[in-house]
Parts: sequence; C-alpha cells; structure tokens
Amino acid sequence: MRIIYLLIICSLAGVLLLWLGIYKKISRKTAAISAALSLALAGALLLLAVLPGNSFYGKVITHAENTHGRKLIALTFDDGPYPPYTQKLLKLLAAKNVHATFFMVGENAAKHPETVKLVQAQGHLIALHAGYHKDLLKFSSSEAAANIAYGKETLQSITGTAPQYMRPPHGFKDWSTVKAINDAGMQIVNWSIIPRDWT
Repeated sequence: MRIIYLLIICSLAGVLLLWLGIYKKISRKTAAISAALSLALAGALLLLAVLPGNSFYGKVITHAENTHGRKLIALTFDDGPYPPYTQKLLKLLAAKNVHATFFMVGENAAKHPETVKLVQAQGHLIALHAGYHKDLLKFSSSEAAANIAYGKETLQSITGTAPQYMRPPHGFKDWSTVKAINDAGMQIVNWSIIPRDWT
C-alpha cells in the first residue's frame, strides 16, 4: 500500500471524527482525542517513510558489516555522474587510496557513460539512485517500478553488471517502494551519517 493512501485515510478519519464531535454523535473530547491520534498516526507513518535509518517498511541497510571486531565505514555518493565533479572526486579518492559506492541516476549515466566507466575502472562500486531523481513516493507503483527498471537497465548496459543496491531519492520509501526495489533484485541502502554537503 502507498503511504499517500494511508495519509489520506488518516486525515479523512480525523476530519470525520471532528464532525462527529461537532454534531454530538460522539463526545467532543472523544472526537478531539481520536482525531489527534489519527493525525499523529499519519505523521508517524510519514516520518518512518522519510527517516533514512529505519526498516519499518522493509529491510534497509545503513551500516557496513562489522567484521573481525573492526568498525567499517562505507563512503557513498549520490546523484552522479556529474562531470567535472565526479572526475575531481575520483582523483581525490585515488590519491587517498579509498574506494566508495556511487549511487547513480540512470538519466545522468546515459548522458555521461564514459564517466560511469571511469568510476567502474577505478574499482568503485556502482549502485542505483533511480532512473530519474524524483521522489518515488509521488509515483504510482507501476511508475516507480518503471523508473527503477530504467535506471537499472541503463547502468547494466553501460557497466555490463546489474546493480545490486539502490538508494531511493532522498532515502524516501514505503512498502510499495521497498517491494519494487526488491522485485528488481536490489537491496535498499541508506545512510547513518550525512555531511549535508549540499549546504
């Protein structure tokens, strides 16, 4: 079920409860409390959709596996490829001997396949960030699946390898989004720390 439907249902239930209280079908106090709870539920469901680290709607990876008692850091980048910034970033990573995961947008990858191949040639992991960088919660289930399929097929046609991981735009997900990503054969990866670099 799409989160938007649940938000509409909770909101309508809140309004209906308030009307029932106004017309004294139920006590005003009961109406107010019930409406507040209904809206609080809607808010909680929305919050769970946009918080990156929770797995309420389905499994989401947010931490690198801890192996042999060592703490690991997975460095990830979103939205590219975006010349010349991707190339500058690759030079810096090479100088520091660091590998990262690049969550790429299919539309951008199609415009800059040579940059995608450069990222791959330097040993970085290429993952999907969507076909088009649009909030998947705003799409119907079939539109979200088509967006994901386009991005996956684009990256696979350039790299020769199907991406195994996907980060939905903004990290937003609901049951339908999680199902579409899993049905496409990928796992969802979000983050645990964000540097707010766009600011």
